Amino acid sequence: EIRMAVVDPRFLQPLDRELIADEARRCGLIVTVEENVRHGGFASAVLELLAEEGLSPRVLSIGLPDAFIEQGSQEELRARYGLDAEGLAGSIRQFLGLAGARRSAGCGH
Repeated sequence: EIRMAVVDPRFLQPLDRELIADEARRCGLIVTVEENVRHGGFASAVLELLAEEGLSPRVLSIGLPDAFIEQGSQEELRARYGLDAEGLAGSIRQFLGLAGARRSAGCGH
């Protein structure tokens, strides 16, 4: 079981600095998910914010690679790049070292 809090940032700019910093302090882990390339996107903005606040939680950035993305339906592309529910859960479990394990981890409300 993985317990987590989900924060919808609504906008890339301005980021809700207080909310993101508070969650980083509380959980010690941030996972960013975006249907965009990771470099220069939301994940980068969050990493900059954390550095400016002097925070160093573990960070997992999930998004598209900085490469050509072929054509396909949203469903196909999300599955191909691990942005569907199964892919996201697998990436988070692997990052936490829980692949195949049945331990509780994470942060929840």
